[in-house]
Amino acid sequence: MPTTAMEFVPIGNLGNSSDAADSNGLSFGKVDYYYNISKYETTYGQYAEFLNAVAKSDPHGLFNPGMQQDLLLNGINRTGTDGSYSYTVAGATSLNTTTGLNQNPEGSVNKPVNYVNYLDAIRFANWMHNGKGTGSTESGAYLITTAALVGASRLDNIITYKATGDLSISVGDQAQASGLTGSGFETRSTIRSVTKKDGFTYFTVQNRNSNGIATGSGTVTVIPATHASGARYWIPTENEWYKAAYYNPNKNGIGSAGYYDWATKSDTTPGNTLINPSAPNLANTRTNTGFTKSPLSSIFLGQLPDPLVGPNMLTEVGAFSGSASHYGTFDQDGNITEWNESIYDPTAVFGDYNGSVNGTRSKRGASFYNPASGSSLRDDGLMPNDAGYAAGFRLASASTLTPNSNPTPVTPVVPTVSSTLSSVGA
Repeated sequence: MPTTAMEFVPIGNLGNSSDAADSNGLSFGKVDYYYNISKYETTYGQYAEFLNAVAKSDPHGLFNPGMQQDLLLNGINRTGTDGSYSYTVAGATSLNTTTGLNQNPEGSVNKPVNYVNYLDAIRFANWMHNGKGTGSTESGAYLITTAALVGASRLDNIITYKATGDLSISVGDQAQASGLTGSGFETRSTIRSVTKKDGFTYFTVQNRNSNGIATGSGTVTVIPATHASGARYWIPTENEWYKAAYYNPNKNGIGSAGYYDWATKSDTTPGNTLINPSAPNLANTRTNTGFTKSPLSSIFLGQLPDPLVGPNMLTEVGAFSGSASHYGTFDQDGNITEWNESIYDPTAVFGDYNGSVNGTRSKRGASFYNPASGSSLRDDGLMPNDAGYAAGFRLASASTLTPNSNPTPVTPVVPTVSSTLSSVGA
């Protein structure tokens, strides 16, 4: 993977059924249209290009200090002051199968970016949709709306917010309100109704706090429930992500489809050694033999990982070259968990924030510290504005295939690594 250009693989096999229902009675994987998905997780090299293009000032907080300070997951250094920030890929202490710890001269350019929240991810998608460079981060695949709040009241578990302007928001979009004074008025929830009158937009959300009136002024950020119909790039829906990771139309023989438990085309827990990375069924996941085991434990030489000293626990995307999914994606299990576009089940316990529901987006994929079966791991622990430890993303993109097309899965190849950030192309 020598440049910051993204590689995508086509996902076909229209008409596939969903996987068997999980313990919550939910099933995933059915997609009735063609689309593409990133072959690899979005990397620090790609995200550094994004930051240098749009975050000389960083009002949206696209850079998270953990990207620089956490030596288990670091990948980007920021220098300069507001208005002239500069971003470079960080060097990273890595693991060497022969000598143990060493300083990786390539740094983290091809390691997956993490410490990103859902808003960071959709702003990256907007930037890609708009041709990169100076392209907008606020519209394109997703219209992100930010407006001033001038009041709010709650009656019978429903908050009505009053925002300035004729806002382009819809029922089902997610709203995050902050700054108003009063219990429960700082919410992250799905919009139930929208009304416009006299230059203001009134919208409602469900909230279980007591009746009352907010004081002061605040801000609301609204995130669309889904990407625009004409989006060129977007965050994959949960079904899109799941199908790309686990589905195989011939898993049980020619013409007999099924889903794997792991995105390595396997129903057994992957190994995690780098001694022979081209072997099948490998992933950067923690061994499942106890909490004392570390990621890549077979080559870790017994050192306890520490965010203040490292080593970096991430592997380069596609490092396990013999462990692609059926469609040719890498690391959908292992390395990091990945944001999905789908709003999480509103009844989930983590969907509640300050008395409000529907505040989360789903995340998928076993990470470097989690040994659970990837297809069973549905993570809803973060709100869209929360940057997760070891949480990153990959993109989906529009397909040019027609219903009569029959895409062939891409043959996996071993990604190459550029030696310096300066050699990374646009």
